[in-house]
Amino acid sequence: MEEKNLNTKTIILLTIVLFIVSCSRTYPIQKDFDNKMKIIQSGDMSNFGKAEGNVNTILKNFSKVYGEGMKKITYKVNKVESKGNIATINVTLKSPNLSSYIGEFQTRLSEKMSKSMPKNNEDLQKEVMQVEKEFFNEKFNSKDLKFSEKTLDVKYLKNGKDWIISNENEEFFKMITFGLAN
Repeated sequence: MEEKNLNTKTIILLTIVLFIVSCSRTYPIQKDFDNKMKIIQSGDMSNFGKAEGNVNTILKNFSKVYGEGMKKITYKVNKVESKGNIATINVTLKSPNLSSYIGEFQTRLSEKMSKSMPKNNEDLQKEVMQVEKEFFNEKFNSKDLKFSEKTLDVKYLKNGKDWIISNENEEFFKMITFGLAN
């Protein structure tokens, strides 16, 4: 009788373990998404992946200016679905929202530029980036920093053997750029 009880308990335990393992299945697309989000949350997007043209320079400059804010982005994957060459990750994303600070930033930039206008375009770009970094770092470190939170779908497309984030993810890109990208 005890042996029968032990076998029943073992079968129930194995069933529970298999159920837990099957429910916690991680899709390759989710692993890619998690890796990309870790890069974003590091504040340094220079390791984001293959990019053509000026995209690497843009990502590097974006990281220099907004790196502190990128560290404040959080997310939770709710569900992953894959059908053929399209996959969807439903995610709840929370990130700083800088859109309400644009007017204040423009005022500060105008004041700075009116005091001393750089002599050439390269110096102008450096100066703008420096003012932008200082201004937004103040906001990122402020206790009054505003956040946006949204649950949205991030679409992936199959490209050969690899999955890539689709360009159709406007809301996702807007969230990870703090409401600044339109």
